This record gives sequence, C-alpha cells and structure tokens, in this order.
Amino acid sequence: MARTIILVPMMYSREDLKKILGLVPDDFEATSLKFWGYVEEKLKPFVGRIHMIYSEKHDNKDPNSQLDSILKELINNHAELQCIEDPLLAAEAEAWRELMKSSQNQAVSELFEESMTERNEHAKGVIERTLGENQMGILFMDPTRKVSLPDDVKVIRMCPFDPIDYLNRHLVKLKTAKKE
Repeated sequence: MARTIILVPMMYSREDLKKILGLVPDDFEATSLKFWGYVEEKLKPFVGRIHMIYSEKHDNKDPNSQLDSILKELINNHAELQCIEDPLLAAEAEAWRELMKSSQNQAVSELFEESMTERNEHAKGVIERTLGENQMGILFMDPTRKVSLPDDVKVIRMCPFDPIDYLNRHLVKLKTAKKE
C-alpha cells in the first residue's frame, strides 16, 4: 500500500461567511451539518488507520463542533496532528491578499501567487517528511488552496459537495439581489 492522503476541503465557517459575504446564509446550519455529517460517516472505516492529521492551524480548535469531534476521535485513535503552515509564509500571503483588495495591480497579484506557491510547497514538504511509507493521513485545507502532493501519494477527496460552489452560489444571489 502506498502513502495515502484523504483530502477534505474545509466547509466555510460562520465567521468566514460573514467576512466574505457580509452575512450568514439561512441554509448555513443545515448545509454545514450535512457536509460534516457526510465526512464523519465516510471517515468511520478509516479511524485507527489514519496516522497523521494535517491542518492549516497549529491547534485542533475549530469553531465547528463537528470538525472538533472528528479531530478528537482521530487523535484518540493515535493519529498525530501536524500543522502544514509556516506562520511567516501564511502572514505574507494574507498581507498580499489584503493589498489585492484595494489594488488591482498586476504586480501585487503576481506577488500573492508567488507567496501562495511558496506556502503550498512548504505544506507539500511537511507531508513529504512526516507521512511514512504505507501510512494514511488526512488533510483538512481551505478549499481554494491547491497543494500538489508528492507523486507517490494517493489522494482520496472526501466531501459531499465543493464548499467553493456553496460560496459562489451565495455570491451570485447577492449580486442578483443588488441589481434588482
């Protein structure tokens, strides 16, 4: 068996949606429950077989109690939590992202993309170094990030729907409502 990563794109939190949309959609609670319920159910056969939990955060605290429950169960069954972020690279990317909001400058966009590439390469390196031969890990990650994993890692994507689609649907609703 080769190294395996179960990739779970993170469902947006209430705080994320407030920041991005300016509101929390009416269907958020039900949609979030559906998303994390699906992930929790599909992960059951892998509990005890997952060696590493990869996250963008340095701790396993999350405002989503369903995710927190999933993490606790995996950790209680001997999975190790590993942060894939370098705080300096993450801060740099966030600074470029904030600058892009106020500037449509091509150079700023290119610098943001470059910082995201460095950030993603760092994440790939962490996984390369810590996921052993014949081991299984799970990667909880922002749905907009595109980390290319080592060539010998088999990737299983696990989610009932793409969280980006959920966000985009509500962005379109907001734009349509503003035009009317």
